[in-house]
Amino acid sequence: MHLEKSFTTESQRHRENLKAAKAHCDLRLMMMGGAMIKMKMGILLLVLATVTAVMAAAQGPLQVVNKGIPAIHVGGPFSFSRLTDTRFYHLKSQSQIWQGDITSDTTFMDTELVDLLAACPGVPSGFTAIGNGILTASGNDQRLSTIIAPGNQGSAYLVFVWDKALGCSVANYQSGQVYGFCASNCASAPPIGTFSTTGNTCWGTNGTSNGIHDSVMDLSGTYVWVSVTGTWTQGACAGYQTGGPSVWQIGTTGNQWCKNVNPGTFSCGAHQGLGYTHLLTPSSDGPNIRLLANVASFTPFYAPLPVHDAHFSWAHPAGDDTYPWVGASDLALTTDGSGCASGVSAVYCPRYPVNMILGLFPNAVNQTAVNFGHTFSCGQAAGSFATCPLGGDSGFGAQESIGYVSQTGKYFCFVSSMLGNLGNDNTGKPRSDAFCIGLQ
Repeated sequence: MHLEKSFTTESQRHRENLKAAKAHCDLRLMMMGGAMIKMKMGILLLVLATVTAVMAAAQGPLQVVNKGIPAIHVGGPFSFSRLTDTRFYHLKSQSQIWQGDITSDTTFMDTELVDLLAACPGVPSGFTAIGNGILTASGNDQRLSTIIAPGNQGSAYLVFVWDKALGCSVANYQSGQVYGFCASNCASAPPIGTFSTTGNTCWGTNGTSNGIHDSVMDLSGTYVWVSVTGTWTQGACAGYQTGGPSVWQIGTTGNQWCKNVNPGTFSCGAHQGLGYTHLLTPSSDGPNIRLLANVASFTPFYAPLPVHDAHFSWAHPAGDDTYPWVGASDLALTTDGSGCASGVSAVYCPRYPVNMILGLFPNAVNQTAVNFGHTFSCGQAAGSFATCPLGGDSGFGAQESIGYVSQTGKYFCFVSSMLGNLGNDNTGKPRSDAFCIGLQ
């Protein structure tokens, strides 16, 4: 895949393109040909519409105008199908997996696939679902995975994987017991074994604020990445405060610690990307790639990024792990300005690569990163962070410029307030829209 630059990297050109983008903030892209864009602004939204896309000659980003409640809206975690353009999966009532099939720009047919608490083995008697986590689907749509919590985030200890043919497999990170795939009469099914406490293993949760933070399944449906809120209690990771995730091999007692503490760190940072067989992590030692089958062995493919935070997204249109990793950095500090006039906030003139959209190449060591331009984020209104004159943006949205690569790998869509130039939303706060840039 070849990534073409939309903007150059020099600070002066940054400022020139900032003016150009502001001049083209009225560009519209509600949606193209039934494609879907997801935005996380408080809740996860599914936006669907069909209009004409207009591209500016100045190569400014296309804009998805936030006009309030979208045409199709589902609350709770969801995941797009990678096989059917008009299909998505989502959670209801904390434990029910539903399949949504879009029938028009404003309607979809909803079908319940499974209630995990009713169908899966290893669910404790009297367990009550209060919350859940990320819902991920395998690349072939055969498996879906999530966590279910008895309280707020950080209280979960059960990891669920449901296979359309094989049924459920469950890992209990509190007891260490693992339940193999079960398709019927699963309430009384015994565990197949317990996670080991020796070797490079990692598990063990304890209490409402010392449990699973979240989980993500790889696209092959073989492994689940499990992160902790607090401290793991069993295995090599026992006693480490958020010392790196556990990687569970689904349907087995296989378990690895992706160590992220010294001495002997595996440089296994958060904000990871899972492919079919590989894992990407943006470590402070530099972004790296590794096989999920052996997380202790990794290869850095780029120098440490001089940024404060970043969120990346990984496309897999070829059904493998060969595509670039695209994302946005965020949270400029007041000291991050480059060539700014006196009194001008660093969000208007950030140094490279702060508040930038970047493309990295995991399969080519030290290949030059591609810079696609600014995120135009007003940042976080706290501490030493730089902001716009009217303040910062909404958290987990425009503040971090969180975005996603389309499944084809052709577009990156992110959330921005365009430095507060979009006006206010219906709550009186700065409005955030989705913006999409072409990657090829």
